[in-house]
Amino acid sequence: MRPVAITLVLAAMSACAPKPDQPGAPAPTLEASLVTPAAPGQPTAFPLAGGAWRLATLTGAEIPATIPAVQHPSIEFTPEGRAAGKAGVNRWNGGYVRGDGDALTIDAGAMTRMAGLPEAMELEAKYVAMLAAVKRWRLATPTTLELRDASGAVLATFTR
Repeated sequence: MRPVAITLVLAAMSACAPKPDQPGAPAPTLEASLVTPAAPGQPTAFPLAGGAWRLATLTGAEIPATIPAVQHPSIEFTPEGRAAGKAGVNRWNGGYVRGDGDALTIDAGAMTRMAGLPEAMELEAKYVAMLAAVKRWRLATPTTLELRDASGAVLATFTR
């Protein structure tokens, strides 16, 4: 009798649980939000989210060969408006705001404060300044991201 009572209670509880499209339903997971189209009236998923972008060029110049690959700057966007990555020697964690079309601003927020080789620290300073200057973005290819200033000039390119 006891197993039947437990089964009936569980069946009743599952019937009362909110369905995914009802108020009170749990939010979709990050993985689901990357592959599920947005609901009508909701913003579309941010195409830059879903993995790290690694710096390829900064103000038209490639990263100096003397800087180890583990210190190459990167950025990762989340659908929730967070951005984080490596600035070179240090890690940063901040946010971004999407505007209409290709409008984008990035706030590097908090950053660790470790010291590194002078060349790596110089690259890091230029990278953080570039993040503050970003006003637009463009996917040149599905695996190449361009961050641009207000005039449309390319500040940096990233690859995935």
